[in-house]
Amino acid sequence: MVLLVGVAPYVDDAAEWANNFRKIHGDDAVDKFLVNGITESDLHVIAKNRGNLLKTLEVTKRADGKVVWLEEGLTEAEAMARGVRPSGWKHIREDHFPDLEANNQFAEAFDEVYRDENRIRELILDEVKYGQKVSDAGVYHYIEPNSGKILLLVIGSNGYLVTAYPFRVK
Repeated sequence: MVLLVGVAPYVDDAAEWANNFRKIHGDDAVDKFLVNGITESDLHVIAKNRGNLLKTLEVTKRADGKVVWLEEGLTEAEAMARGVRPSGWKHIREDHFPDLEANNQFAEAFDEVYRDENRIRELILDEVKYGQKVSDAGVYHYIEPNSGKILLLVIGSNGYLVTAYPFRVK
């Protein structure tokens, strides 16, 4: 063992944060996200950017390495009660596929396989990873490989996934 006098020990903020989060919420609250290259440091980024890991559904990274997360979010009624805009998974579900069978923009635009919520979520996460930024306002587009149609995505500057929906020409 080597003792370095006068050298302050290096404290890994992310590891310390994750350790404290685990103590409060249990290992599963952190471990469920530690897949596909997501690290405790990435989760720390979410926490520092006002993300709520207890309400986070998915975490991924864009091609440039930026962490993006999808939270439960807020319906229109919940957002109105708080004086904010609807966002996240509840908003996507409410506005873009309130009924998987009858009123589903994803299935109508892309393919019948998107009558499944998990497939819709996978499509959105693929867009996060591979989509192209089209504006400085955080708008991305992704061309769905089977249909060739465009999915639009809005990501906040902090990495919060605000919404995703099929592009329609009016």
